[in-house]
Amino acid sequence: MSFSLPKNVPRFDDVQRNYENTYWAQARNASGVSNAISGLLEGKELPMYKDKPYNYPRSTRRPLWRRKRSLAGALLVFIILYWTYFGNGETKTRAASDIWNRLRWRPSSRSIWERRMQEVRVAYEASWDGYERYALGEDEFHPITRTGGRTAQGGLGNIWADSLDGLMIMNSTSRLSRARQWAVQFLKFSKNQEVSTFDTSSRLLGGLLSAHFLSTEVLELENVDGNDGEEIDEDMYIEKATDLVDRLFGAFDSPSNIPYPLIHLETRKGTTSKDNGHRTTTAHAIGMQLEFRYLSKLLGEKLFWDAAEKTSQTLDAGADSDNLIRGLIVHKTGAFVSSSDQLSSLTVPYFEYLQTSQQEPIYHEIWTEALASIRKKFTAYSEISHFTVLGEAKPGTNILAMEETACKLPGLIVLAATGGRSLTQARKNKSWNRERENEVAFSKELMNSCWALYKASPSGLAAAKSFFKITLDAAPEAPGVYPSAKIDWGANRGSSAKWKDDISLDPDWAQNNQDASFVESLLYLYRVTEEETYRQWGWELFTSYINYTSTPAGDGFVALSSVLEPPQQVDVMNGLWLSRTLKFFYLLFAPLDLLPLDKVIFTTSGHVLPRFKLNRGLNTGWKRKARSGKSKVTGASQQGEETTGSRPD
Repeated sequence: MSFSLPKNVPRFDDVQRNYENTYWAQARNASGVSNAISGLLEGKELPMYKDKPYNYPRSTRRPLWRRKRSLAGALLVFIILYWTYFGNGETKTRAASDIWNRLRWRPSSRSIWERRMQEVRVAYEASWDGYERYALGEDEFHPITRTGGRTAQGGLGNIWADSLDGLMIMNSTSRLSRARQWAVQFLKFSKNQEVSTFDTSSRLLGGLLSAHFLSTEVLELENVDGNDGEEIDEDMYIEKATDLVDRLFGAFDSPSNIPYPLIHLETRKGTTSKDNGHRTTTAHAIGMQLEFRYLSKLLGEKLFWDAAEKTSQTLDAGADSDNLIRGLIVHKTGAFVSSSDQLSSLTVPYFEYLQTSQQEPIYHEIWTEALASIRKKFTAYSEISHFTVLGEAKPGTNILAMEETACKLPGLIVLAATGGRSLTQARKNKSWNRERENEVAFSKELMNSCWALYKASPSGLAAAKSFFKITLDAAPEAPGVYPSAKIDWGANRGSSAKWKDDISLDPDWAQNNQDASFVESLLYLYRVTEEETYRQWGWELFTSYINYTSTPAGDGFVALSSVLEPPQQVDVMNGLWLSRTLKFFYLLFAPLDLLPLDKVIFTTSGHVLPRFKLNRGLNTGWKRKARSGKSKVTGASQQGEETTGSRPD
C-alpha cells in the first residue's frame, strides 16, 4: 500500500502561523495591546483560521475543493489590502502585525479619518495600559522588561502627567478616572530630592494645568468608557499645581534672572549642575514661560508673570547683532556660550505672543527678527532636488546636518503668519501681505525637506540627524515656487529617485526617541492650509511607528537606537510619545473644530493651554534694549568657552 503526501501540508515556519498562534494564545490570556484593542471588537467575531491548535473543535466548513472561488476572492482582497497598508514589504514586529490584523478587518460605517482617530486612540490606550499596569506613578517606563524608573524618591508621576490631557481629549474616561484616583491617594511633592526645574515644570506642572483647563473650560467628559458616575473634583488639578509651583518658584531666585536648572522640592532652593559646567540650555530657561504666565492668570499672582518676563528680557538682551541667541548660558552671569548653536532662538517667543491673543507686539518683533536671521544664516539648498534645509554645514565641506527637531519650525512659521486661522480666513485680514505669503511658501518647502528625512529612512522614521549634500551656489529665490514640490516620493530607483542621493544617514545619529517635531508641524500645516497631503503623510508616519516600535509582548511602544535596517529597539518609552506625538496624530486626523489653533496653544511638552486677554494686572512689563553692533564678549565660562551678552539692569 503506497502512501503519498497531501497537497496542503502545514508550514510551521510560516510567518502567518506566528500571528495565528499569537491570537489563540492571547484568546486564553489577553494582555497588553491585545487587551486594549478588545474593546473595539465587542459584539464582533474575529475570522477563524484553519490552522488552530490541535485541542480546538474540528471545523465544519466545506472541503477546500468546494471553496476555491471564495478563497481566490479572499486572497485577492488580502493582496490589495496588504499592499495598500504594508506596501514597503519591510519586516514588522509580531505585536505590530497583531494590531493591524485585528484593526483592518473591523467593519465600520465611520469615515476613514474617524477610523484612524480611533486607531491612534488604541495606540494611546495601549501605551497608557502598559504604564498603568507595571509602573504607575513612576517617571520612566520600560515596556520590554515591564519596569519603571524614578527621578525622585517614590516617583513624581511625570508620565502620569504627560498622559492626562491626552486621555481627556480622547474621551478615555475610565482610565482617566483611575489616573485621578491615583493622584488623590499618592501624588505628593514634599520630597527630599533635587529635580530638573524644566522637566518638572513642563511635564508635571504643564500636565496639571492642561488637565485643569480642559476639565473646567473645554471638554465635557462623556460617560462613554465607564466612569461609573464618579463626581469629578475640578479643583484637584489646580490644587496640586499650586503646591508644586510653590516648590518650583525658588528656581527663579537667581542673580542672573535665569532659573536654576535644579530645584530641591523640600528646601525649595535652586542649584546648578557641576556636571554641566554650571551652564543651562536656552530651551530649558525659556521653555517654562507659558505655564508660569497662565498660572498668574489663574491665581491672580503677578509674581509668576514677572519672573517669566525677567527671563525673557535677559535672553533678549544677550542676542547678537543678528538678533539670535545661543543654545547655552553660563548661569551665574546670564551670558551665552558663543560656541553653542543658535537655532534655539525660535523656541518660544511667538508662543508668548499667541498666548495673550497677539496683544504683546514685543514678542512678535523678536520672532520676526530671529526668523529673518535664521533664513539668512542657516538656510541652504540640496544639490540635486533643491530641498530647502536648515542647519550648519561642516567646515570646509558641502555636507549639512539637519536635526529632526528643526522640523518644528515650519509649523511655527504658519502659526506666525496666520495666527492659527485657516489660510482662507487669514488672507481676508487687512494685515495680510506678500511677506506673509512668502512665509507660508517657505514653510511648505521646509515640510518637503522634513518629509524627505522620513522617506529616506528604510523604516520610514527619521534619524536624530540626517545629512544633506548642499550646493554652495546660492539657489534662486522665487517666492511661491517650491523647488521640491514635484518629488516622486514613491520612486525607489531610476531618475525619479535621484532625490535620495541628496541625503545620507550616519549610524551614530540614527536614533529615534519617539518625539516627532514633524508631527506637530503636520498638524499646524493641515489646520492652516487644509491640504490632505499632510494628513496622508501623518498616516504613513503613524503606521511606521506602529510597525517598528511595538514591543514583542505588546505592552506598549519604545524608542529606537537605530532607524536603519533592521531597526533596533531600546527599552524605554518617552513620555513625549504620549504628551506630544500620539496627541498630535489624533488631532491631525480629528475634525478641524477640535481644539482650534486660534483658541489654544501647545507648550514645549505638548500640553494644551488657552489663549487669554491681557488685563490691568497682567501686561508686558519690559522694553527691548536698542541694538548697536555686535554683543561684546563679557567673559569666559569655567570650561574656557567664549561668552557673549549680559544680564539686563
